Amino acid sequence: SRLLVVGDLRVPRVTGHIDSAGPPTRATLEIVPAAPVSVTTDAGRLLVRIEADALDIGLPPGGDGLIEQMRQGDQPTTVAIVLGSQAGAARAVPVETDGMTRITIDIASLADPTSTAAASATASATRAATPPAVAAALAPLTASRARLQTIVIDPGHGGGDAGVVGRRGAQEKAITLDVARHLRTLIEMQLGIRVILTREDDRAVSLDERGALANNSKADLFLSLHMNAAPATNVAGAEVLYLRLDRAGENARRAAESEAVGLPVLGGAVRSIDFIQWDLAQARHVDASEVLAGILEEHLRAHVTMSRRPRRDAPLRVLAGVDMPAAAIEMAYLSNAEQERLALTAPYQQSLAQAMYDAVVSFRAYLRSTSSLSFSVAAASGRSSS
Repeated sequence: SRLLVVGDLRVPRVTGHIDSAGPPTRATLEIVPAAPVSVTTDAGRLLVRIEADALDIGLPPGGDGLIEQMRQGDQPTTVAIVLGSQAGAARAVPVETDGMTRITIDIASLADPTSTAAASATASATRAATPPAVAAALAPLTASRARLQTIVIDPGHGGGDAGVVGRRGAQEKAITLDVARHLRTLIEMQLGIRVILTREDDRAVSLDERGALANNSKADLFLSLHMNAAPATNVAGAEVLYLRLDRAGENARRAAESEAVGLPVLGGAVRSIDFIQWDLAQARHVDASEVLAGILEEHLRAHVTMSRRPRRDAPLRVLAGVDMPAAAIEMAYLSNAEQERLALTAPYQQSLAQAMYDAVVSFRAYLRSTSSLSFSVAAASGRSSS
């Protein structure tokens, strides 16, 4: 509202207001444009961390009810909600809608003996209002997301490109979009992770545009959804594809690591910029992508039939240009009459979405474990060198 932003900076407008003094006290934070957030409790306050370079703050000057103050935190990309001495349990739920992240904050009174029961009743009501396909394994939206904060889901084909068409008329472009929507709902509601679709409707999107959207969104994971076909009508099952490097790709990966340039950004930090050919952007992530493919195969096998070649590498253009772990999922063979019938049903599509959601959860755990291991090794090295 009062800033001139020059360059590739993310500076969302953050506004807050207290809706009800209560107790219980209810407040709202709105972040425009939408940005990934995490909320933690820290010494009598809620601390909202926003993924951005800086914040354009517009918060009320005073507090009300169980909130003493809403202000910018100690770090430039945080907002602190300072709680009063009578504040009890606090609950914050972030939801992304219409290009905005809205965080609803409810704070119970410490003196209210029913606060725990009320919180339990609220949680029960939330579960009851959640569709069955989403209710299973519901995780807190405020949980730490480690290195997995944005996921791009790519429904294959679209517009004049229908992709594979089955004998009954099932179209690949329609099924991939339906499954992508199911998967987005699961991830957003159960994990609170930002999800972007490369297309929201039936329109044409080039392969390079799909990769560019993922790269420009600084995504941490890319999943491309497709349907398969074969000359033999008895071939069936899902498959997972990932990219493997040839010698040129390995050389590109080494070159990118050695030619990185550090550029200063707002707040005194430095952003590392790697230079690499567009069609070799996947070079740095092939090992993680292979792990991702294995996890996807494992969870798909628990829900749907797998093909005789359930996991393999393939030179897919849509994967080559994305600068993050990536995999393509061929969800069924539309050339198989039974698989075509199944692919058109909601239960089968939900099973596919659930399997891929489970894989995302497992891959996030894998990223956390490797991050913790790297930290431990670095700490041990520091002790030995000192």
